[in-house]
Amino acid sequence: KEMKYYVYHISDSTQLNTGYIGVTKNPQKRWKDHTKSPYRIGAHIRSHGWSFDANFRILLVSDKETCYNIEKMLRPSAIGLNETSGGIGGEIEGISERWKIERRGKGNPNFGKTRTAETKARMSEGIKRYYKSDKYTADKKVYHSKVLSKQGTEMIRGTRWWTNGIEDVRSVEPPSSEWKMGRSKFNYPTDRYTTEDRAKLDTKTKPVTINGIYYFSIAEAVRQTGMCKQTIRKILKGERCDV
Repeated sequence: KEMKYYVYHISDSTQLNTGYIGVTKNPQKRWKDHTKSPYRIGAHIRSHGWSFDANFRILLVSDKETCYNIEKMLRPSAIGLNETSGGIGGEIEGISERWKIERRGKGNPNFGKTRTAETKARMSEGIKRYYKSDKYTADKKVYHSKVLSKQGTEMIRGTRWWTNGIEDVRSVEPPSSEWKMGRSKFNYPTDRYTTEDRAKLDTKTKPVTINGIYYFSIAEAVRQTGMCKQTIRKILKGERCDV
């Protein structure tokens, strides 16, 4: 049975160019999320005392694609209380921008938290159960494997890891001359190993040389440089030289 999607309008007016237009599978839950939201829609609901019964209106019930197309038509750009354009593309763009701006450092809900090994194990088991449950739908699998994967790739495309031995940053160029390519927690003291010793660390790996620097495996090159395996393989094949 195909899941129903709802196009909804949150406002104190029936004029569609005011208020907030969105798409959801669960109107009541979505309303609760909005009431707690730190964004413009959440602040507006709280400051004006809006309620679900009086200010939440269902415009359309249909399949996912149709609903997102309607949202895109009604919100081709940031209109009313919407902070990004509508439709699936707008939703992804909005998440990406908010994530980059607001979830770094102290903006991340996990910032500064420490957890015991027991807590980490319980969290891990919970995640595994979720992925095996019916709640992890086919739509979510596609979203995680394609949409989020592409979004993450675009966010870091053209950048690399740089470290000063204490901190790590990801950018196109190093912050200063003291920074070198790689990550501090993966920068092994490779001078303690001879070429022979490093090759013995994993007999299944093949040593590689990139930009004149020796790595005992592609995996080590990934850790040291911050580049992905595909990029390193292209360099080794001569398909790329500028990294």
